Amino acid sequence: MKKLGLCLLAGMLSMASYAEPLKLCVFDFVGSQGDIMNIARDFSLASKGWETPIELKVYTNSKRIVQDFDRKVCDGLIADNFYTKKYNNFVGSIGAVSLIPNHKVASRLLSLMGSDRLSSNMRNADYEVVGVIPFGLAYFMTRNRNMKTIADLEGVRMGVLEEDPSQARLASRIGSKPVFMTYENAVAKFEKNELDVIPAPPITFLPYEIPRHLKDTGGVANYPILFMSMNVIFHRDKIDSTFGSKGRKWFAQKTPEFFRLVERWQSTIPKKYWIEINPSDIEAYDRLISQLRKEFINNKVYDPKMISLAQQLRCVDQPEYFECRK
Repeated sequence: MKKLGLCLLAGMLSMASYAEPLKLCVFDFVGSQGDIMNIARDFSLASKGWETPIELKVYTNSKRIVQDFDRKVCDGLIADNFYTKKYNNFVGSIGAVSLIPNHKVASRLLSLMGSDRLSSNMRNADYEVVGVIPFGLAYFMTRNRNMKTIADLEGVRMGVLEEDPSQARLASRIGSKPVFMTYENAVAKFEKNELDVIPAPPITFLPYEIPRHLKDTGGVANYPILFMSMNVIFHRDKIDSTFGSKGRKWFAQKTPEFFRLVERWQSTIPKKYWIEINPSDIEAYDRLISQLRKEFINNKVYDPKMISLAQQLRCVDQPEYFECRK
């Protein structure tokens, strides 16, 4: 009997060791040696401790990774909040225009994503958010350093992502001409003079050779347009009931480490490129964006709970912000 028990145990262990790994597809525009791919490798190692092996595949084309996820070639994906918004609007709304003003607020917000109190917001019938990775604040990058006010943006050709209708609406509202772009063709359009302004996070600054395109006349407006995250989403029927919670806690605990990486990306932009915006112009822009956010909440483009949560954290950090004044 004892021998039979040992044989059964050995058989169970053998079956576990040959469990089919989850296929996690990762968007990293740098490729297999990129920082997002390195984070995915660390997550893959952690998941082994949960007896959930993960097999990674890197993508450098944002649309292709979404197509493969939709076709279930991938059990899960890591892609930005704009491309994953259709799977979960709660974490997708992290990228709401001018919602998150700095890394401090962003770090506090992402640290909360592992909380069990938010778990119902992390899943729906088909998908579950397993983690959130910071990608950094996005800024307007332009060849014209004289663009310092909203009025200066009137008539300029501004790059916007098709996946985020709020970007096109913002461009139109400030009088710019929205020009659709992707991560893959944004710099090419900028180089061919099809765009005057591109919104982008600092992680892209050196890999995409932004300084070569800005030259001596361009710069980066020191006003964060939005905060970008890379969201980890899985098909719910591919994971067990505990995997999502374990993953979210792992990513949330890693938040301070991830933000040290974000700060490193930010430091790649030399001081000479930053364009300082007048405080009065910043408040005018903030008030315009506030109106747009309310419009997008009413239109269900943004999730109201995420907007409220982020605004509470912002008011703790910036009580002088006009929406926080009593």
